[in-house]
Amino acid sequence: MKYSYGAPSFQIFDVPATSSPKTEKDRKDLLRQTLNDLPESPFPIHKRFGYDSVDDLLDNVTVPKAERVKIKGQAFLRFSGVRQEYNLKIPVTDTATIPAGKTDPITGNLIFNFFPLKSSGIAPVETITFADGHLFRVL
Repeated sequence: MKYSYGAPSFQIFDVPATSSPKTEKDRKDLLRQTLNDLPESPFPIHKRFGYDSVDDLLDNVTVPKAERVKIKGQAFLRFSGVRQEYNLKIPVTDTATIPAGKTDPITGNLIFNFFPLKSSGIAPVETITFADGHLFRVL
């Protein structure tokens, strides 16, 4: 099992510049208004970042600053967001191989495919086959 944490920054949107909002609430309010006023899109900005709505996006990120930028001679405020990301990677194991008396799936045989570089001299390990009904079936 592997655990990781990160707080990546990502660009949300460029807004034509007026004055730069001083507080995070003001930055979010300006972004909320701007993003909600955009024309309908089959893949709106909040969906691109994995959120269900503009409010969901802005409720789950920090907007620490607005940077002044020029695009084709026009002044914009570039808003970037920061979100907390936690990852838990759990190995996929074959539950049929869990030893008697154990319940933790991590004690079963690891299921994976490994394809090293040809120059390494290490043989590939292929334990997943697409014909395996145990792993690939539609319920």
